[in-house]
Amino acid sequence: MGGACLSKLQGRAIEPSNSLRTVEGVGRNQTELALPREFFEHYNIFVKRKSDLKNANDGNHSGVLGSGSFSTVLKCIHKETGDLRAVKFVEKKKMLGLRRQSQKDKIVTEVHRGISLLRKMNHPGIIKLYDFFESTKAMAVVLEFGKGGELYHTIVRLGQLTELQTVNIAKQLVSAIAYLHKQGFVHRDIKPENIVVMNDMNQCSGAEAEESIEYRVKLIDFGYSRHFDRSARMVSFVGTLNYVAPEIIKRIPYDETVDVWSLGVIVFVLLQGYLPFNLTESFESNDYSLYLDPEDFRHVSLAGKTFISKCLNLTPSKRPKAEQLTKAPWLQESTHKGRRESLQPLNSPTKLGAMCQSPSMDAQKLLQLPNATADKTKHTEGSTSDPKEEIFSPGQKH
Repeated sequence: MGGACLSKLQGRAIEPSNSLRTVEGVGRNQTELALPREFFEHYNIFVKRKSDLKNANDGNHSGVLGSGSFSTVLKCIHKETGDLRAVKFVEKKKMLGLRRQSQKDKIVTEVHRGISLLRKMNHPGIIKLYDFFESTKAMAVVLEFGKGGELYHTIVRLGQLTELQTVNIAKQLVSAIAYLHKQGFVHRDIKPENIVVMNDMNQCSGAEAEESIEYRVKLIDFGYSRHFDRSARMVSFVGTLNYVAPEIIKRIPYDETVDVWSLGVIVFVLLQGYLPFNLTESFESNDYSLYLDPEDFRHVSLAGKTFISKCLNLTPSKRPKAEQLTKAPWLQESTHKGRRESLQPLNSPTKLGAMCQSPSMDAQKLLQLPNATADKTKHTEGSTSDPKEEIFSPGQKH
């Protein structure tokens, strides 16, 4: 029995992105890719041959940002403004291998659903939609360009983030999720691969620069999103296994707090660099005990552990709504005023292997672990001297 290692961080819903090599030059209308003709009236791309995608082997490809079973995300340039943008290119021909027409229709429907939702959204934590083009052969979704790539790659590169960096990211995600829910939509597939970093990471060099950066992030990929009615529960089995809420796996009707569960998993991963659950065992035995080394949480404050334990509450009705989380003490500046910290030793592969054999623990017992130094010393201005009063309660007024 063991926890999930970093190599399993991506989950099961999407295959790991194929590596792609650099192709020089900007593609013109003569591209072999079956992008809609109208797209090229407004944009240029960096890749124009299918072989450039198939034979690529460099993950830092200058024109390709990622790929999936039926789609490829390319970097593109808006002709009129010269702005860099991202285009998600969905080739319908690739769907011919699907056995049933219903499967093909489902993929197209998911793209259309995501487009319809993004057209209604206006929030700094949600990716901006610029254009959508569709032909009989393909669909092209033009989006805001995240210079830092997927948050997943940031975790892989660093191993873990500082608590203050994690607070900053969590605050942005909570705000975006609360806004999404207020508009009557639920995401249902929040994970590091569906969060993009907007910062230009090429401007960061050295551990000190990485440690001090304040990441700006945005939610992407709304294909599994849907409008929800608070008077009725959802039942569809969707999401990514490593981040999906237990009630979805159990096929129990659920509400929008499934996004809060996913958020809790992401916060845990950002702080520790590995997944909180052994999902194979959790799926089969319905055991959602955390797998961790208690020493790994010594650098996490009581407010941080409280936040995670609230998000990972197995009882959906006791899990806070995203709007309530905006008032969580952990996300307030006063909780961290005057605090300075440095990264813990990064998780090496050897260390990760050891973590995978760590003992199990109920999420609510996080609060019994030793706290960060900040919790043992005099509390900062604006915080209470009684640690129990720092624990966020969904019904608590602030």
